Amino acid sequence: MPSLEQKIETPRLPDTILELTSVRFFAAMFVVLFHVHDDTPLLINLPTQFFLKGYLGVDIFFILSGFILTHVYLAQWKAGKFRYGSFMLNRFARVYPLHLVMTLAFVALYTLSARFGFLGEADGMDWSALPFHLLAVHGWGFVGHHAWNFPSWSISSEFFAYLIFPLFLMSTRIGAKTGLALASVALAAAFYTSGAFFRPFTALTFDFGIVRIFFEFGLGVFVYLMCARIALGATTVRWLLLTAVLVFVAICHVSRSNSDDIALIFLAGGVIFLLGQLSRSPGPSIMRARPLVYLGEISYSTYMIHYMAELIYVKGVSRLLGTPGQLPFGAWLGLLVVILLGSMMSFHLVEVPARNFIRRMMHERKPREWRV
Repeated sequence: MPSLEQKIETPRLPDTILELTSVRFFAAMFVVLFHVHDDTPLLINLPTQFFLKGYLGVDIFFILSGFILTHVYLAQWKAGKFRYGSFMLNRFARVYPLHLVMTLAFVALYTLSARFGFLGEADGMDWSALPFHLLAVHGWGFVGHHAWNFPSWSISSEFFAYLIFPLFLMSTRIGAKTGLALASVALAAAFYTSGAFFRPFTALTFDFGIVRIFFEFGLGVFVYLMCARIALGATTVRWLLLTAVLVFVAICHVSRSNSDDIALIFLAGGVIFLLGQLSRSPGPSIMRARPLVYLGEISYSTYMIHYMAELIYVKGVSRLLGTPGQLPFGAWLGLLVVILLGSMMSFHLVEVPARNFIRRMMHERKPREWRV
């Protein structure tokens, strides 16, 4: 007689998990708020550490990458149809064009600023670091400080994860439960020992951001496997999701050190797991609302352009208002609007056209394929 486990199949996750597209917007805005919250005294004086934890938006992206790429490619891998050449070209088309455009834009901005002085001292201008930025390896330990479009260190780290992605796919053979346990232990060990070899784990950026993504991407891989294997009831998922988000916000609010970040990273993994579960629910969900999904779609542009937008906007508005480097709250809100409008322009004028152009070239001239 077949077991109950054999009788009942876990419902498949949808091909496109809109909830995880939407959450990208919140992750990107968490980073944006981290970088721009000190542009207005009103936010600086708030009795909360929430904004200071915004760097964890990058960790959310790293876990998401492991989850989503495994969702997209694991079936191909198991069927022997995974093509490493096509995978890398697709990831290149998705990520590199905007990185290149923003790097060159910073070169132009800092060169003009050095000539005319409208930004003051250009702290991110370092010609020796430029080749590493153009090659997207500036998060691999080759440079000694932030330069040019410094948030792009995480894009460099993403490229590292893409290069070794077949290793993550191979690791799925050990199973969901064992893999998740090992990935969690490895991440915790890396977190608590990072300071002895590098810097605190969540402070790794230009100096070995690849270490940070390696363990978090791996966590995302096995969170996906667990999500694909388990199906929770919709009501249970919604209550657990609300609880996880509230706990995450509460810890961010009261946290005073990086030592709490490991709990927040695991909570982020739990939220991603629950959003994956929510995608199976046929009922309405705000995380599938078209405006929110669109904001998630442009989140890469939001992340990549926000630092330049902040530099130009804060300097320009501060001069107009006669305030030394800080903005009234209304003008600060205007900065967020500028960042979102710039994201839309970047998405439609750079991201999508460049991605489509490269993919057309791929179809017209098939790349050499490597079976992995």
